[in-house]
Amino acid sequence: ETVPFPGTVLQIGSTGDAVRTLQEYINTIATVNNNITPFNVTGVYGRATRSAVMQLQGENGLIRTGNVNEATWNVIANAYKNVISSQQSENMQFPGGTLRQGDSDF
Repeated sequence: ETVPFPGTVLQIGSTGDAVRTLQEYINTIATVNNNITPFNVTGVYGRATRSAVMQLQGENGLIRTGNVNEATWNVIANAYKNVISSQQSENMQFPGGTLRQGDSDF
């Protein structure tokens, strides 16, 4: 589950838990999107965060402002959810053997 939009636009100079969450979301997205460069999660909205936000805005048809309004937050949160859900399904791959009635894990 993702955190809802914090209610205020995030931009250069913003700080706090919402920025930290945003940065964690972006770094997770960066694991599958080579256009995003991972950066340190600091809770301070700086140039690296702004650059990644602008990249994601452009890729998703939003105006590249570098600021995170509700629309941008939702796009990033949904992309984060997609990455997490694909990672979870990779971890649940077929174990390689057929299970039959009476089989056990012991």
